[in-house]
Amino acid sequence: MSGLESQAVELVRASTEVVLLRADFVDGLNASQSQISRVLRKLTGRAVLIRIGVGIYAKTCRSSLSGRVIPAASLPDLARAALHRLNVQTAPSKAERAYNEGRSQQVPTGRTVGVTKTVRRRIGYGGAYVRFERVRQR
Repeated sequence: MSGLESQAVELVRASTEVVLLRADFVDGLNASQSQISRVLRKLTGRAVLIRIGVGIYAKTCRSSLSGRVIPAASLPDLARAALHRLNVQTAPSKAERAYNEGRSQQVPTGRTVGVTKTVRRRIGYGGAYVRFERVRQR
C-alpha cells in the first residue's frame, strides 16, 4: 500500500460520516486530481469504499448474513446523507407522508426520497438506485 493510499484509508477511518465526497479527499490529501482518482479506484477495488454516485462514496462493512461487502448504511440513508453533504434539503416523500398520517396502509419502500429542489444525480449501487421526488416545503 502506498503512502497516499494509507493516508486515504486513515482519512476514511477517522471520518464520522458514512458518506464521503471526493472533496473530502482533496482537502485531506496533498495530491493531484489524478492521484486522488487513482487512490479512490484502489479503495473501491479493495472494498474500503463503495462508489454510490459521481464523486460520492460510502463506507463499507461486511454482511453478517452473506459475508459480502456492503455499504455501512441503507441506500435511502446513504442518499439522504449524500444530499445533506451536497446542501440539498430532504423531506418525506408523498408515500411516506400518507403512511405517517394514517391515510395509507401501504408501507413505503424507502427507495424514493423527497427533495425540495431538482436533483439530477443518480445515487445507488449494484443496479439499485434511489428515485427523487420533488415535494413542497411545509
